[in-house]
Amino acid sequence: MILGQPILKLALNPFMLVLEISSIFALWAIIDRLIAYMKISEKEERKIIERTKILIEKGRFEELKAFSSALNRPFAKIVNLLAENIHYPKEVLESILESALMLTRLELGKKLNVLGTISYIAPLLGLLGTVVGIIQAFYAVAQKGAAVGPEAMMEGVAIALLTTALGIMIAVPCAIMYNYFRNKIDHLMARIEVSAEEIMNFMVYVKEQKEKVP
Repeated sequence: MILGQPILKLALNPFMLVLEISSIFALWAIIDRLIAYMKISEKEERKIIERTKILIEKGRFEELKAFSSALNRPFAKIVNLLAENIHYPKEVLESILESALMLTRLELGKKLNVLGTISYIAPLLGLLGTVVGIIQAFYAVAQKGAAVGPEAMMEGVAIALLTTALGIMIAVPCAIMYNYFRNKIDHLMARIEVSAEEIMNFMVYVKEQKEKVP
């Protein structure tokens, strides 16, 4: 019981129901992003770089393509793209790398729009639920007249305020995680960009050295 009302009845209020479903989507997005970012470790990235350089030095680009495509990681996808286009001059590779980095940022930012939207609309939905609840409470009092005491009216208002409270409770963690993930993406992108440029420059250097050999 909450404020004299059965919990199930409160939970099935249309506005509460929408907020509850929103919270499930928000939780799904948070867990999905946490798992996705945990898979991108600096240690694994260094291993990919070392293995990639060895394969480039030996000129085993087909093996490099197979190696990088087997790894479902953003950085490995960039390496694979560079290996696929190694025959192009450096200017073209730079353009390809720039496009790949943009796609990587988009991939890392997947589902963040869910968190951003929920953090924005949850308090508004809660407020709307409260306004509708208060209107219903006043309407019920007006219909029954003096037969309804002030306690009953205040109880109706208190129940209506629950939707606002729930909306804020959902919005706050969503906003916190949204900003945390944004900062995380900036950090990851800075690291991936430096590593990708290192690989591209190494590819170009090895290619130029081999072209000089008569």
